[in-house]
Amino acid sequence: MNVFIDTNILLDLLEQHRKGHDESVRLFQAIRTAGCHALISTQSIIDAAYIHTAKEKALVSEFRSLIGRLMTQVRIVSISQADIAAANVSAIKDYEDAAQVACALSEACDVFVTRDKGLGPVRGMEVMDVKDFLDRVLVP
Repeated sequence: MNVFIDTNILLDLLEQHRKGHDESVRLFQAIRTAGCHALISTQSIIDAAYIHTAKEKALVSEFRSLIGRLMTQVRIVSISQADIAAANVSAIKDYEDAAQVACALSEACDVFVTRDKGLGPVRGMEVMDVKDFLDRVLVP
C-alpha cells in the first residue's frame, strides 16, 4: 500500500510539543510494520523546514538530521508540472492540498493521510486521518 503523508503529519512528527506528535510516531511505526510505502513531497519538506526552523526556532542542523533519518523510511517525490496543472482545475479549495493530492494520485498512492478535516473525499484515493489509518492497519 502506498501512503502519502501530508505536511501537517510531518510537522507533528518533527515537533514534540504538537498534539499529534505521538500519534504520528505510531503512524510511521505502523507503516513500517505493515510493509506499506510512505511518500512525502519535496514541498512538504520545504514547508516543514520553514516552519520548524523559522517559526519554531529549531536549528537547521537539527532539521537536517531529522530529515536525513526520515529519508531512510520514506520515498520523497516531487510535485510535477502535470500535478500543478491538475491542481489548477481541482475542486479542492486549498491550492497546496490540491497540488499534494495531484502528486499523490500521480504516484499511485492508495491513501492520503492528513489532519486536514476540510479535504474531503478524493476520487481514486482514500483520504484518512491518522487514527483511522492506524485502526485499519493495526487491526489484529
